[in-house]
Amino acid sequence: MDTIDIIRTIGEAVLSSGLIASLFTLRTTKRKAEEELQEIKATNADSILRTNEEYIVKPLKREINGLRTTVRQLTKVIQKAQECPHAGDCPVRNEMLDVSTNN
Repeated sequence: MDTIDIIRTIGEAVLSSGLIASLFTLRTTKRKAEEELQEIKATNADSILRTNEEYIVKPLKREINGLRTTVRQLTKVIQKAQECPHAGDCPVRNEMLDVSTNN
């Protein structure tokens, strides 16, 4: 072997080991980036759930509870109205009957 062949062999060995190291580094970097992406997705999902809970679910629950209270009160009033001595000629009762027959 002459000097040029020795230098070429050493150069090829250095380049091929550098290439392998580069590929290993690239693979490791890709794996870390994928892990970071999964963490970001999980964080975003948690954030979306908290936002939905705060701005959608809780207000709807309050609204539903308010409606339940109103319906309970209305039911009590309707039950008491039947005992009213003027029930036969009550304009409110007649209006409610008209609305229910029209629907």
